[in-house]
This record gives sequence, structure tokens and C-alpha cells, in this order.
Amino acid sequence: MRRLLKQRATAEEKLEFAKRWVASHIEDGDTELGKPVLTTEFGLSKRAQGFDPSHRDVLYRAIYDIVYGSAARGGAGAAAFVWQLAPEGMEEYHDDYSVVPSEHPSLRRLIKEHSCRLAKLRPGAGEEARRALAACAAGSS
Repeated sequence: MRRLLKQRATAEEKLEFAKRWVASHIEDGDTELGKPVLTTEFGLSKRAQGFDPSHRDVLYRAIYDIVYGSAARGGAGAAAFVWQLAPEGMEEYHDDYSVVPSEHPSLRRLIKEHSCRLAKLRPGAGEEARRALAACAAGSS
């Protein structure tokens, strides 16, 4: 287990660990706590062994699918927030996990897709909810 926490773990090892970790915490939210679970501050360091930016797409999709699956069946999985989305032009504040969405279109699409899937499950009310669902339907950013 300790090896998975080190940078030497492969992308596949990190992915499998993250999937088990998220699923087990959502299960605890369902069975032990009866509370929603927010999966927050997850990501993949660019220093990970054999890192390729596409590994982030795989990791994010895996976590988003677990959270969405739980939310869709009314379970504890409530949301997932990455670490960290960063603005252009502020590179001095970036860390090894930073992602500038405009520089990674596939990840940007994935984040939006996940947000839209969750929004459609529980659309809410009011102007903000209508605007979010309209953006999802239109495919706009």
C-alpha cells in the first residue's frame, strides 16, 4: 500500500488505487454514515512514473464514472472536484497537478460532460439551473 502513495507507482497502479479508494469511501457514505460523499482534490502529478497527459483523462473518467454511478442510483456519491484547474498566465502558481483547461481540450470536455451528467440527475430550480442545463444541451462552454 505504501508504494502506491509514492511517485514511483505506475499510472495503472495509481488508477487502481484511486478507484478502490473512491468506491470504498462512497460505500462508507452509503452504509455507515448515511451522508453524501464529495470526492475532492484528486489528480495526477506530471511527475508520476511514465506520465502522459492522457493518463489524467483515464483517471478523471474512472473517478467521475464511480461518482456518477452512485449518484444515478441515489447513493452517497455527490460530486467530484479535481486538483487543480489553473488559469492561463499564472504558471508561477501551478503545481505538478495543475491543468489549464484550454491547453487540454479532452480533459476540459470530460469535466464538462461529467458536470452535465450530474446536472441532469438533479437539475434544481431557478435561472442558474436552467442556464446550466441549456449550456449542456447546446454543447457550449
